[in-house]
Amino acid sequence: MPRSPVTAVAARGLAPDDSAATLGPGTLAALLGRYPALGEPLSCRPLTEGLLNRGYRLTTTRGRYFLKHHLDGDQAAIARQHRATLRLAGLGVPVAPPVAAADGSTVTVVGGRCYDADSAHAEAAADGSESGAVDVWSVQFVGTARLF
Repeated sequence: MPRSPVTAVAARGLAPDDSAATLGPGTLAALLGRYPALGEPLSCRPLTEGLLNRGYRLTTTRGRYFLKHHLDGDQAAIARQHRATLRLAGLGVPVAPPVAAADGSTVTVVGGRCYDADSAHAEAAADGSESGAVDVWSVQFVGTARLF
């Protein structure tokens, strides 16, 4: 029988309960099951900096990621934000695009709660710098860009 991602983290001696308990029983395992491209979990730690959502620094065998629990839970609105972010990325604006789940969606619902993952925010969270910092040109460009 294959081990769950949470069991695999515990087997490595890393504390899965740091975020697994916060996410709820089985939530971390369910999320990672929907994002197989992220790899096997090594650690998942809650971040305290978020005001509007709950954030987690997820380290896997394939890199570091930022896992977000959207407290507003509006799946359609989150998907629209993701489409805008992807459009900005396509235009060359430095943004943190969302990671697609195995089914291609960028919003994952587990237990009635919305989550997403991205890789760029994790680097900023790991080194303590501001995430999402953009230059003046990018800010001006966003103001004039047609996103939808």
